[in-house]
Amino acid sequence: MSKPVTLADQVYLAALSNAVVIHNRTELKQKILRAQRFVLDINMSVFLADLCTAAFSNKPVRILRRLEEQMRLASRLPFQTTWIEYDSNSFNTRVDELRLSNKQLMNVPLPPNVTIQGWLLESNQDIKSVHIFSPSPRKYGLGMTPLIYHWRTDNQILHVANSLRDKLFDPVAQSVGWPGYRSEQVDISYTPYGGFKEYDSAFITESEQIKRLNKILWDHAGILHIIWTFLSTLGDTPVLIREILSKGFIAPHGGGYRKYLNFRTITLNIPDKNIHNVARNIVAKVRRGMPLHKVRSHWHGHPKIMPRDSCKHVWEYADDLRICVLCEGIQWRVKEYEQGDATFGIIYHDYEVTH
Repeated sequence: MSKPVTLADQVYLAALSNAVVIHNRTELKQKILRAQRFVLDINMSVFLADLCTAAFSNKPVRILRRLEEQMRLASRLPFQTTWIEYDSNSFNTRVDELRLSNKQLMNVPLPPNVTIQGWLLESNQDIKSVHIFSPSPRKYGLGMTPLIYHWRTDNQILHVANSLRDKLFDPVAQSVGWPGYRSEQVDISYTPYGGFKEYDSAFITESEQIKRLNKILWDHAGILHIIWTFLSTLGDTPVLIREILSKGFIAPHGGGYRKYLNFRTITLNIPDKNIHNVARNIVAKVRRGMPLHKVRSHWHGHPKIMPRDSCKHVWEYADDLRICVLCEGIQWRVKEYEQGDATFGIIYHDYEVTH
């Protein structure tokens, strides 16, 4: 049997076998088959490190957080279901090189120490979700992070079923990788696909489970920063995309002959030798590259006293502030405003209100 070429093939192969603990394996297999699959080659994986660091040196924290928010708003998926994998070893090596030349980049997050990392990205209108995969020494070579990361590409509050935001330690800031980062448009929940026997065991206590999930959250600190950077700059990065046709294999447990998954490689296509300056210019477009649009008036949580999602809020109002008497969370009203650049287009929204 020929070996799997990509990490997507390993996920597909694991979903066909009972050797790996996966819940809803048929659903996971269908998502992998349905996804538009991309593989970043080594050069593009290295350039991703430059994109993640180029605009984050010699800037105050308030500017960095604002840029992160712009990346979140611009991080739309190219397809409804998308698979992306990259060489995280090359990524980490390049970030370490950049850190040696700029101490402020010490806070730029790194993915866990694995050779390859894969993202299964899903889009449901303005809500995006990502499942994280990596190789493993276990049979069929699959590691699956038991957390799903969710975010919105607008400024509405995100509500996710079975949210872990109030159970884990500072999950929003950890998932983005910037201390003090707060957002009501980011959330984390537990994967429906399992993948780890110790998390499925009835003998583990809830406190021990939360402790282990916090460890995984820490190991994957900054994963959303990497994903948002890639998605928000993909349209401006000069790349070559090439279709790759895969070979076949004999499926386990009498599954017959099957084909591995076709995919497309993304190769960097920049003639300029100073790719770090190119990366800086590409990231700079994120701030001004959004079409002009109106943001409706909405309530925004206080960055340090965020209302708890699990609370059935009872609000007391004072001008443009409101305070929950139960969880003591604070929100203030953000008036309607415009953002974006008209040179990239103008978006109009008509809202129909029914009672």
